[in-house]
Amino acid sequence: MRPNLKSVSAQKGMALIAVIFIMVVIGSSISMMMKFSNINQAGFDQSLQMTRADLAAKSALAWGIYHAKNDNDCSNARLPDSGNPTDTMTLTAFTGFNMTVQCILNEYDGAISIMKITATAEYGSNPSSNDYVWRSISATVENF
Repeated sequence: MRPNLKSVSAQKGMALIAVIFIMVVIGSSISMMMKFSNINQAGFDQSLQMTRADLAAKSALAWGIYHAKNDNDCSNARLPDSGNPTDTMTLTAFTGFNMTVQCILNEYDGAISIMKITATAEYGSNPSSNDYVWRSISATVENF
C-alpha cells in the first residue's frame, strides 16, 4: 500500500507553527523571570540600606546617650552642634549616611533631669529616589 502523499504535503507547516509557539512561550517566561529577578534585587538592596540606616541611627543614638550621661547635660550630645552647624559624625561603616542627634533636657526639682535623645540616619538626598532611606530612633535618659 502506498502512502497518501496528499495528506503528508498538507501537514508540512504544522511543525513550524508548533516550534514558533513554543519559542514565544519560552521567551515570554524568560522575560518575566528576568523582570521578577530585577524587582527582587531592588527590594533586597532597599532592605539592606534600611538595615544599614537602622544601625547608623543606633550608633548615633549610643553616641548621644554617652555624651548626655557623661556630662549630665545635652550641650555635647547634639549633632550637628548648635555652635558648629557643619559638624558631622563620620563612621567608616556607614559611608554616605547623614546622621543627626538632637537632645532635649527637662529638669525636675533640680535633682532629676530627663533627656530625650533622638538620632536620625539618612542616605540619599532626594526622598523620591529609589535608594533613599531614613531612620529615626529615640531614647529617654534619666539622671538623678
